[in-house]
Amino acid sequence: MRLIRHVSDLPYDKLASGSVVTIGSYDGLHPGHRKLLDQLIAEASDRGVPSVVMSFEPTPKEFFSATAPPARLMRFREKFDALADYGVDIFYCPRFSEAMRGISADAFIRRVLVHGLNARHIVIGDDFRFARKREGTMHELLRAGRALGYTVDQAASVMAEGIRVSSTAIREALAAGDVARATAL
Repeated sequence: MRLIRHVSDLPYDKLASGSVVTIGSYDGLHPGHRKLLDQLIAEASDRGVPSVVMSFEPTPKEFFSATAPPARLMRFREKFDALADYGVDIFYCPRFSEAMRGISADAFIRRVLVHGLNARHIVIGDDFRFARKREGTMHELLRAGRALGYTVDQAASVMAEGIRVSSTAIREALAAGDVARATAL
């Protein structure tokens, strides 16, 4: 797996035929994340293009909560190793910054997903929001995809013990000392 931290370092030769992209924090690689990664890898293989996981460092939640950031379930190196072991081709992890904070949904789609990553297909979770003030939604991705030539799949949440599996739910269980629930999630 290749780690890319700056847009100028993207391997445009490998992305020339397109890519399949997923975006998220991917903290902990819980069953919900694995469901998305399975779809990502399968779709990229079917299309014969690279699979790309896009994340940010620091995470947006850490950026916006600088004085009290959420606990991490995995260190960056652990996340890198887990994604590599999963079979991801490219881990694109730019720095989350003031400039990224202010980017509109349309600009994010055009600049990052289409022009930067040459996305031909995007795989997202059902709670995915992106761009300035989280204005970007599935609707925005679908609308732009019709005009810009990519498709989108939205995966349903994974449930465990009647709870939506998420990094937040795992952190909450750990904070409450409920290791059994955290493990189940």
